[in-house]
Amino acid sequence: MPINTACTFIEARARFIRAKNIKHKFVVCRVLLLLALLTIGYPQLLRAADNPAAVQYSVSIPDPSKHIFHISMEIKKPSSVNVELKMPIWMQAVYELQTYGEQVQAIKAHNEAGAAIELTSVNDHTWRLKLNQLEPVIIEYDLDVGDKHKLFGKSYLEKQTALLHGGSSLLYVQTERRKPVSINFKLPAGWSSAAALDGDAHAATAAAATTTDAITYTARDYDELTDSPIMLGSFKRTDFNVAGIPFSVAIDTRIHHSSAEIIESAQKIAAREISFFGGAPFNRYLFIYYLTKDTSGAGLPASMVGIEHLKSTLITVDPAFDTSPRSTFAYREVTAHELFHAWNVKAIRPAALNYPDFDKAPVVRSLWLLEGFTEYYAQKFLAQLFGDEKHEQFYKQINEDLFAAELPVSLQQLSLQSPTESIDDFSLLYSKGTTAGLLLDLKMRQATKNARGLDDFMRTLWTRYGKARAAYDENALLKLLNDTAQNDLTDFYRKYIVGISPLPLSDYLQLGGWTLKGQKIKSPFMDFAVAKNVVMDVAASGNAELSGIQLGDKIIAVDGTMLDEQNTFGKLVAKRGIGAKHTFTIERDGGKREEIPFKYETTFVRNPTIAELPDATPEQLATRRAVLSQTNAAPASAQSNGSN
Repeated sequence: MPINTACTFIEARARFIRAKNIKHKFVVCRVLLLLALLTIGYPQLLRAADNPAAVQYSVSIPDPSKHIFHISMEIKKPSSVNVELKMPIWMQAVYELQTYGEQVQAIKAHNEAGAAIELTSVNDHTWRLKLNQLEPVIIEYDLDVGDKHKLFGKSYLEKQTALLHGGSSLLYVQTERRKPVSINFKLPAGWSSAAALDGDAHAATAAAATTTDAITYTARDYDELTDSPIMLGSFKRTDFNVAGIPFSVAIDTRIHHSSAEIIESAQKIAAREISFFGGAPFNRYLFIYYLTKDTSGAGLPASMVGIEHLKSTLITVDPAFDTSPRSTFAYREVTAHELFHAWNVKAIRPAALNYPDFDKAPVVRSLWLLEGFTEYYAQKFLAQLFGDEKHEQFYKQINEDLFAAELPVSLQQLSLQSPTESIDDFSLLYSKGTTAGLLLDLKMRQATKNARGLDDFMRTLWTRYGKARAAYDENALLKLLNDTAQNDLTDFYRKYIVGISPLPLSDYLQLGGWTLKGQKIKSPFMDFAVAKNVVMDVAASGNAELSGIQLGDKIIAVDGTMLDEQNTFGKLVAKRGIGAKHTFTIERDGGKREEIPFKYETTFVRNPTIAELPDATPEQLATRRAVLSQTNAAPASAQSNGSN
């Protein structure tokens, strides 16, 4: 797996990866904790403090150098004498399945009087206990977050700092999941805490709690708690307001990058994104920047990693990259991407991500929208805020994604396979998804003489679904695109989002007065998809289509060898390698057999780059300006912020 440790970011699935650059973006947020919270906007979401906690967590750190949190969980009123405890294996924003249960040690249960309750292990992340009667029960365990556990989204604990990621650390009971919860910390002397959660009076009014007394945060339910990472230890906190919304930035004191630059960039990015949508889905927001050599948590080398959360984001930074000349752009890019997720993932989300089952991976078909389009807007906003008239940085970043745009892979299928696919495959959701966003933007603007673009599609999603906290129907996305574009984009959607066809770079880039440069080469890619020996998709204008392979063809033999369990299609084709000429025996039209010659190679452009046409027409230049220029929500659509 190629990883550029000089400039890589991982985002959560929490992984964010480029064609040859991993972008792990794990983002931790820190929020201004207030006594008086904004409650306008989403009145259906009640403050957790208004309801007593049904489940109370307590966390202590006996010895930070051992990398172990001691956690207790008290269920105040169990709904049954049969209690099933679980540690998530799927975490919000970390789309890949993880074995978080392996961190749990010395787990035990007892009642309030201290009498032991028998606890039985069911599997590596589930435990059962049977109560003698319905009474409060306390579960205690140690959570080992040391280096031996390689897990995306894990918590961190070091001598001076810590980061608690609830989704990878806190046990839950399904029947208690939607009830109010609290979490109490007993911290080492001099440690502070920050979280995008309601806190007690002391934590809410102080710049940061710096006491060994108990610090308590409350949440609406388990999901809100575990979608709110908590910064602990030594950090610098700065508070500011954007559009009347309080923001906080918590920066690990070990970070040497300019705090002033990080804060100034965060302010500009926050202002730009709120203006773009005309409002925000949060009533406060926290950025957390945490220094660690293992930025991914999984042992993968990455310069910077981000994970989006409900009202916060966690960004982990490698010490070796912190002061690199390229770190300024990286800080800005990951910050812009993760904040955009507060709208696009957290508020604008498919039904599968609405109270997902943490015991399995949700089925999501539109990660190309949630991740790919998010990265497209991160690049656009950075160009608008920090770029120059030549758009050099924007072009540089887009160029990194163009190779992936040529690959015959389905964005929808990559979304569906995200829980188990490789990092390289998952990265294509970002790289190919970013370019798909650019091409759709160009097409929509060209079709409407720049009256409409992808900006309008994103704002429609926000207005229709995000503000109302209503999950979108993935089957309705095409109609929404067509309605927004006032044009039929069905062919694009079916070929390049659902289908495996390489993106039509040359045809669409010219709409913005651009051309594609690079050397054409031959590469070993199969530009048609096969499942159970049946052709499921064929790339438009590719080698397979030109050879006569059709959707629905059943391949029964390769080069005269009949397919069976030993001689699989993939094995027989790969055996002869790139450039090999094959003869496929196929059945179609009710059993009719045909012999089809096929050459195992696809034409690509090596190191493709965008270039401006020297003779671009006024119409093309107008479309380019429309794509790169700032657009904001109409004033009428800028309504009150949510109190989520």
